Amino acid sequence: MDKKYFYRKRLVPGEWGLEIVTEKWVSIHETPCFHFCVREYNFAFMKARRLDGQTSLQTAKQKGWVKRIAKENSRFAFDTEEKALEHLRFLKRKQLQHMRREIKFLKFFLGTEELEEVGPQSMVVPKSRDLVHQHYVFE
Repeated sequence: MDKKYFYRKRLVPGEWGLEIVTEKWVSIHETPCFHFCVREYNFAFMKARRLDGQTSLQTAKQKGWVKRIAKENSRFAFDTEEKALEHLRFLKRKQLQHMRREIKFLKFFLGTEELEEVGPQSMVVPKSRDLVHQHYVFE
């Protein structure tokens, strides 16, 4: 049986600059909807740690090594390294959007000296309502 591999990429600051680290996951059990996978590193240890009568999936679950990866719409790992890299770029674009919003909130807060009390344990930054409503919808 050929092994099915999945890839996950992470951006990590390293000594030489920004590193893109690739995690390789191996499918050890397949159902109609999911692949149950372990890291390639742990796959090598599974045979040595498997008890008599245990399946690979049982051993991986017992050790906490297993990850369920959906065949449709996986957000964790992908069947090609190119898809994993594109997903990493998508995640970092989303992260940047969230950071920009947070920076706007922090600058507004740090530029305000006075706060308004609205309850015994709550305060509001004056004139911040419009800024918040630019980014959030309240019903």
